Amino acid sequence: MHAPRRYPGSFLVVFATLCAALPVVSACVLKTSCMGGSVKVDGECTCPVGTTEVPAGGGESICSVDDGGVSDGGDAGVRDGAIDEGTDAGTPDAGPCGMTCPAATPVCNDATGECVQCTSAAGAACTGATPLCDTTSNTCVACLTNSDCSMSGASECALATRTCVGCTADAACMRFAGTPVCDEGRATCVACTGDTEAARCGAFSCRRSDGACTTTMRASLDTCDACAADSECLSGRRCVEHVFMGTSTGRFCFLDASMGGCGDTDAARRPYSTRSMLTSVDGVAATYCMPPVATTCAGIRDTRSLACTTSDMCGIAGLADGYCPTGGPGAGACSYECGGAFDCASTLNCAGTPQHCRP
Repeated sequence: MHAPRRYPGSFLVVFATLCAALPVVSACVLKTSCMGGSVKVDGECTCPVGTTEVPAGGGESICSVDDGGVSDGGDAGVRDGAIDEGTDAGTPDAGPCGMTCPAATPVCNDATGECVQCTSAAGAACTGATPLCDTTSNTCVACLTNSDCSMSGASECALATRTCVGCTADAACMRFAGTPVCDEGRATCVACTGDTEAARCGAFSCRRSDGACTTTMRASLDTCDACAADSECLSGRRCVEHVFMGTSTGRFCFLDASMGGCGDTDAARRPYSTRSMLTSVDGVAATYCMPPVATTCAGIRDTRSLACTTSDMCGIAGLADGYCPTGGPGAGACSYECGGAFDCASTLNCAGTPQHCRP
């Protein structure tokens, strides 16, 4: 082991004082060949208190100030737990907004130093389907309040998702003059519902299938009259679609069989003798008294009221729902074929060949 280089005691005292005053990233160089030897103030080699002697190559050593693992600000705040050797190998950490923010989060939130979609000062960053800035989450959203939702089918702003959804209460619809009522079953704003029919439609009916007021007064239509809503029909009747031979002929008021039976058991209800389980336009499922199987409401209407020379002139053209007798009682007046007296009005009989309703 080579002999240590000696220094005057006064030099070491000054050196130690300077080292102690340097920042923690500094290292004091001792021009010495000491490799673990010691120099004291009286001439022996040593490093000042608070520093550590580290070989530096070329026969020299350095006295490095130990930072104790404290963050030195140049390595992103990570404690390096090691002796700084004069320089810091870490890359300076500029933070997320120290670089250009990506397209998905193009705005720098100065308060947090994070890239976000928007801020209160940069709401213009929100466009398209999400034109508003939720400043709580700094995200672009479709709505903040109900008033931001402009469609009757999506009039309510869901607070959890900040998206426009179907209504759950009238409050989400009241701003729409034409559709201020919430049809909760369909989650859409409408002009009326069954509960608001009188208030919204006055003396007229509410067509519940689409929540619109009709131009027909409530309880004004009789059996086989064309209708658009259940409440247009007289008591004991509802508006039901009639399908004849696979073809829809329209919607008409028909008797509810549970309220007195049908024409097969009650002469007062003839000729509506066919019992069918159906659902009304306003959603009431029941057994209804429908026209005889050989005709339609049009065929019943034309019977004994419309002169004819051919059967095509009776009922609905092309559906063969009428019959024009050419002889016997009732000849030259529309009728329809029947299976029994219950298929004919109470003032008519089922007779002739083929059997048809006639006087």
